[in-house]
Order: sequence, then structure tokens, then C-alpha cells
Amino acid sequence: MHKQYIYIILLLAGCHSATTIKYPPGGFGYPEHPLDGDTNFYYYPIRELESRRDSFRESYDYDYFQSAREPNLSIRPQPVPTFRLSYGVPLGTDYIIALTPEYITVKTPAHYSDECMALPDTSRLTPMERYHYHILHYNFPIEPTAKRSPWKQHWLDSLGTVYPALHDVKYYSYLWNKANALQ
Repeated sequence: MHKQYIYIILLLAGCHSATTIKYPPGGFGYPEHPLDGDTNFYYYPIRELESRRDSFRESYDYDYFQSAREPNLSIRPQPVPTFRLSYGVPLGTDYIIALTPEYITVKTPAHYSDECMALPDTSRLTPMERYHYHILHYNFPIEPTAKRSPWKQHWLDSLGTVYPALHDVKYYSYLWNKANALQ
């Protein structure tokens, strides 16, 4: 019985209307001339702040947001203040929650939930591509990082000398797309 009172108090305390939204100073800018590839990247303002690995993996979130018909908020200012949250649990349902001054919209990505559970099919790759995919999947980018041990970095440097394509993000993208194709 006491829990109900706590919930009511929290609800009332949290439901007050602010006359204006106070944004923190600064913020992230929008691209002046977004390129076609940039419109698919849903985290455009922070792409340079993230590691290359995180930026590469998040570039594939386009399919996730498109399955819920969500626009890319990061490439141009919106007509009204819009906030988007995504929530999901492993092996559960994902939700995309969009907040505007007038609406709260909750969506479940339409077809994405089954696809995201699929493991990459590396049998589509040649043996050499499979070897490269495995290296890049666990070590992308192969350039030196502070977190990597010296012996592992030496191994990756040697592989990069023998196989220069391992340095190319487009090659990794090609391997990723081939192994994760939906057919």
C-alpha cells in the first residue's frame, strides 16, 4: 500500500511543465553539406569523438532505425525539440522512444529483432576473407592503441604489412556486409 503512495508522489513531482528547455552551452553542430553516406550515419556529430571501432559498428545502426522508420536527427535541426531514446534487452524486444513537446512515440523496430539475432555467416567468405574477417572483428582497427599489448600489436603490424587491405575500412565493410547479408 505504501508503494502506491510513493509512485503517486514521484509521478506528481515529475509532472511539472517547464516553460522553456534550457540546453547546455555548446552542443554538437550539424554538417553544412551532408553527403549521401552521412545521412545513413545516425550519430553524425560524435563520429569523430568515438573510436574507429565504435564508429564503424554504429554505422550499421541505419538498418535498425530504418526498420522503425525513424529519421536521422543528427544531420539537420528538427522543427521542434526532439529527443530519441532506444531501449532493449538481450534476447528481448527493442523500443525506440521519441519525445517532442507534444508527443511521446514508442516504436518497436518492425523486422529488426529477428535479424539482429542472426550470427554472421562466414561460410560466404573465401578462406582468406574468413581469416581477415576474424582478425578485424576482434582487432579493428589494427593500428596501435594504448590498450593492446606490445606482442599483439607487433603481430597485427606484421599482418598489416603482409595484407595491406587490413588497414582499409572499406575492405572490412565489404567483409562485414558479405558475412551479414540477410539471404
